[in-house]
Amino acid sequence: MHLFNKSSFLFDMKSKMELSDIMVGLKKSIAKENPKKGLRTVEGKGEMTFEVYKLTCHLLVEDGSPESIFCICFLTLQWNLPSRSEATESISFSQMTWESDHLKVYFLMRHSLNKDEARHAYSNPCCPGVCPIRAFAIYCLTFLLVAIDGGKLFLGADQKSRFGSKCLHKILNNNRDLYHAKHVDPEELGTHSIRKGATTYCCAGVHPGPPIVSVCLRAG
Repeated sequence: MHLFNKSSFLFDMKSKMELSDIMVGLKKSIAKENPKKGLRTVEGKGEMTFEVYKLTCHLLVEDGSPESIFCICFLTLQWNLPSRSEATESISFSQMTWESDHLKVYFLMRHSLNKDEARHAYSNPCCPGVCPIRAFAIYCLTFLLVAIDGGKLFLGADQKSRFGSKCLHKILNNNRDLYHAKHVDPEELGTHSIRKGATTYCCAGVHPGPPIVSVCLRAG
């Protein structure tokens, strides 16, 4: 489709339908062949379960380096909000307020269906290692960040790559045995796994779970 759109070829509706049928057939053929070849039958990264999320937070807390402090702040905010990595990267102090016992984050319109609807993050005194408020506070204290002029929370360019390609990738690769013990292949985890896992946990963490519409709105 991209090549046709970039070319001068006149792509009428009949041609689009024919190409669509070809792609459907191709996907079915690939889906049938993958199990025979011992390949994965699903596309994309797997979800990060709560147990894997907790393990990752624990490993980052144990490491204790400034880079791990950045990583756990990014991770816990993305899990709890839950948000895309580019939305988490763009959070500024002007989008954050504190109300009663929780943190409220307002996302820009391109990252949320409703910019006037805040997403709430609460502390977790029962399991401090996964607490987003604790991770956020330690991050601000470590990097001496203050809410001046509504500046960005994660300073610097391309912070989602810093988180995903460097910090998260490093912690996964350095602790392969621990992840394998959880029956998880680190290669199947990425930044999208966090939002994917958080929404799955929202639906399945308790019974009965919240309405799926509420979860979809929450995750944008």
